[in-house]
Amino acid sequence: YIVKGKTVRIVKAYPADAMAEIAKDELDDENFRPSEIYNTGDTLVVIGTTVDGAVKMIAPPIFTYSNKTKVYVLNMSDKENITTSRSVTFDGNEVSSRRVGDQVYLVLNDYIPYYTIQEDDINGEDMVPKLLDSEAEGSEPIAPCGQIHFFPRYSELNYLIVASIPLGSDGEAKEIKREMFIGGGSNVYSSLENLYVATERYDYNEQERYEIWAPPITKTSTVVHRFALNDGDVAYEGNGEV
Repeated sequence: YIVKGKTVRIVKAYPADAMAEIAKDELDDENFRPSEIYNTGDTLVVIGTTVDGAVKMIAPPIFTYSNKTKVYVLNMSDKENITTSRSVTFDGNEVSSRRVGDQVYLVLNDYIPYYTIQEDDINGEDMVPKLLDSEAEGSEPIAPCGQIHFFPRYSELNYLIVASIPLGSDGEAKEIKREMFIGGGSNVYSSLENLYVATERYDYNEQERYEIWAPPITKTSTVVHRFALNDGDVAYEGNGEV
């Protein structure tokens, strides 16, 4: 199974003297750049990045770039005829992903555009990352403002997004479940029951924190957050620090 640019190919690899390309499919996004794939029998999941072409200067010299993470779910029940059964686009950059059973779990970071609050016509929903699902009409917030959680003493002014995409082949589109937090992630580990997201934490001299641009760091540590996994449900359970 080969993904290059927006092209997906299936190559018969065995026996070697019969090697041949048996299927080829063009994805529908010219800006898509793949980063990883999952093969689950009759389903191929392709994860990568895309952009919507929007570059906006919101406060000189501050620019925002609309980086997005896109997931294609492809049906390969007929190996000679690949079809796209679903595509999902998230605002934000992928940290990592895992497949557990018939679920793909994504961990993403998205920068909070707090400079946009200088604009007169801004509202809370404009500052929340969006989700675009081919099985739904139009985009929707990944989480409304009232359902965004935060970690006390978070170090990064980001949104941390944990989402699950179902891969069931029963022909019925299933809900994409997700949780969103103020914070960030930089490393991911998963078991069959739990997903762990680690991030750096920097403690500063509080007396100088708001007086100088780069206050001295008094302590560096790693915080590990644990999420319980249950058939697509993602439940925050707690954290530890080392």
